[in-house]
Amino acid sequence: MELNPYKKISFILLILSLNYSNNLEAQDTCLDRKYLMSLIYLKSSPELNSRIKSVFSHRVDTSQRFVEYNINDAISFLPLFYVLDGLTKEDAGDDSSLVYSRFDYIKKYQFTPFRNPLLKRLSIPNSSKLILTFSKPTKNYLLAEMLDSGNGSDGSFKNGKGLDFGFFFDDKGYIQKVLTAVGTYR
Repeated sequence: MELNPYKKISFILLILSLNYSNNLEAQDTCLDRKYLMSLIYLKSSPELNSRIKSVFSHRVDTSQRFVEYNINDAISFLPLFYVLDGLTKEDAGDDSSLVYSRFDYIKKYQFTPFRNPLLKRLSIPNSSKLILTFSKPTKNYLLAEMLDSGNGSDGSFKNGKGLDFGFFFDDKGYIQKVLTAVGTYR
């Protein structure tokens, strides 16, 4: 039986994150594990790296296997409706009615941005102009957005192209699906 490629990578990521999560406070473990799994998945998925290269071809060395980017330690609200294309009711879980009502979704989930100590520790500055910003995990998904800082984007101010990611986890914590969407900010 062949495993889904998302499940293969998720399994490896879960094993790697378990070692790290033993040192975290219990309440933050699940949240931080989702950040860790998503970061490692982004770094190791050829499909996602190809997608990043196609969107930001002017900013990345397309001959490199994996794309370098900086991690923003500020957690900011990102709406689920950015990655609606390909989203099923099962992906959204019991929030499926909120998915198509932008106002209700924002009302329920919007929050004031805050800093995440784990992301600060994982953020090793490099020369890349790409910045990855995460939202707070909600239910079974985690949203992230990659922006080009060369256009003046810094995570809070957005300009130019943005690549949004929706990481969807199953009940065991494996990434079961990743959706992407490209948006343009002005």
